[in-house]
Amino acid sequence: MKKNILVTVSDEASASYSLRFVRSIFEDFCDIELTLMYIAPMSASWQSTGPDAMLDASERQKMDRIKKSKGHATLSTASEWMHDIAGCSLDNVKTKIVPSRKGTVREIIDESRKGLYDCTVLGRKAYTWFEELFEDSVSHGLLWRDIDFPIWICKRPPEEPRKDVLLCVDGSEPSMRMADHVGYMLQGQDRHSITLAHVAEKQLDFGGEVDEMFSRATDLLRENGIPEERIEYKVMRSDNVARAIMRENGDGRYAAIALGKRGNKPGTMDTFFPSSLSIRLLRLLDETALWISK
Repeated sequence: MKKNILVTVSDEASASYSLRFVRSIFEDFCDIELTLMYIAPMSASWQSTGPDAMLDASERQKMDRIKKSKGHATLSTASEWMHDIAGCSLDNVKTKIVPSRKGTVREIIDESRKGLYDCTVLGRKAYTWFEELFEDSVSHGLLWRDIDFPIWICKRPPEEPRKDVLLCVDGSEPSMRMADHVGYMLQGQDRHSITLAHVAEKQLDFGGEVDEMFSRATDLLRENGIPEERIEYKVMRSDNVARAIMRENGDGRYAAIALGKRGNKPGTMDTFFPSSLSIRLLRLLDETALWISK
């Protein structure tokens, strides 16, 4: 079955990260159904009126100019890259320009839900620790929302191509849904192995609790056609889950880290000291993509 993927593109250089990552994951890249979406930013005057206000004639003309210039130019560049660099015929590529009336994050959420895509992919540029404190990024906005679809956040492409996925499980339903997603997206992609990983923060009965969560995740992978020889297992002991995952990622140099996201909302201090594992990994990862599913 062809994968149906939504890829967000923008004028920033990091926008290319998403397409380049998808190409690196799929051997049959040109057979994937891709929708390239450009979200035209709101002007200052439009932001001041609020998302439910009607556009006046001058504002509509301004939005139309954005659509015809930056939007079409960006999508044209992305399409040319797929044709010239990736060698695709573009028969399976759709393009879409969306004037942002609700803000970029809400537009991405609405399109992702409406299009029923297998995942939504976006590129993310690197920030310093100080910049992270004040950056209201799209990726942060998505992770802090109650998303009900898988998202792939792609960082700067590595100099040497990477493969394989580190699938982190904790026995929760979100982590099991991510196991199902990873199995579905990587079916037939035989060069990628999947490492099922669990970070034990306390002493567990390794003959019971961990075995059970690994067994459930393995069953989901197998149901999606992933053979046993492509599945590995790893248990790590640490009182710092993010640090343990980053250490394993440094050793394994994975293409992506995948995990389920629980439905916690950010607190006041989350900007400075994030309690969410997905946000902490988002800030720590450099060349490895982050796959999140609720």
